[in-house]
Amino acid sequence: TCANFKALCLGNSGKTGESGKVQTYEGSRVHRVQSGFVLQGGDFVFGNGSGGESIYGKKMKDERPGLNMKHDRRGVLSMGNSGKNSATSQFFITFGAAPQCDGKHVVFGRVLAGFDTLDHIESTCGTHSGEPKAEVVIFRSGVLRDGEPSAGYWLNVPDPESFAGSTPTFYGWPTVLVVAGSEGILEKFKAATMSTCFCNVDGRVVLLEAVETIDASGVDAVIIAQALGEGRVIVEGCEHVALCKPAGVR
Repeated sequence: TCANFKALCLGNSGKTGESGKVQTYEGSRVHRVQSGFVLQGGDFVFGNGSGGESIYGKKMKDERPGLNMKHDRRGVLSMGNSGKNSATSQFFITFGAAPQCDGKHVVFGRVLAGFDTLDHIESTCGTHSGEPKAEVVIFRSGVLRDGEPSAGYWLNVPDPESFAGSTPTFYGWPTVLVVAGSEGILEKFKAATMSTCFCNVDGRVVLLEAVETIDASGVDAVIIAQALGEGRVIVEGCEHVALCKPAGVR
């Protein structure tokens, strides 16, 4: 199930199924936005929920571990189907707990980031029947590297004039520059930063006993490892600088 979803997110195989359609989520419609229940898409064949194909053929068998998992919260990712062993490319994301789907649909993931986008789709496009008020399209799809966050998030910014409405605004994740005295320390810092924060991380090694001026223009924050030895760093172009020491380093 996961391999099927990943391949359709990448969409770079160029494969076409029985329908003759290229197997990719990119450009496909989200055909169902049912308020309080689910957002459903993945039908790249017809775009209305009546089609879809897996990379293994038209349909896939249900995987028992996924059937045993619960639709117990907002953001559960699960496979759509029309009955037992009928999953194709269609998937849905829950807007809340949906116990009626337990044991019938294969759960294989959950939303980690982007709840603002999910909230925006439900609030602006959701209906009782599930027919979206406005067209929702997967503009781009792909696979993030381990630890790599998504590009940013949507936030409903209140109208400063009337305070009666809001405007959906996209904010990119901040960029953090990590400066360390060795590649080993640098990699530890980068891994720790990416595992705890949603941000883009860059890195720079400053040699021991060196004095280096770093142009941090365009960077939102700079983290300097305390294990620089006699090295000295002059940071220009960024006001947010933190001095830290990684665990296990003296």
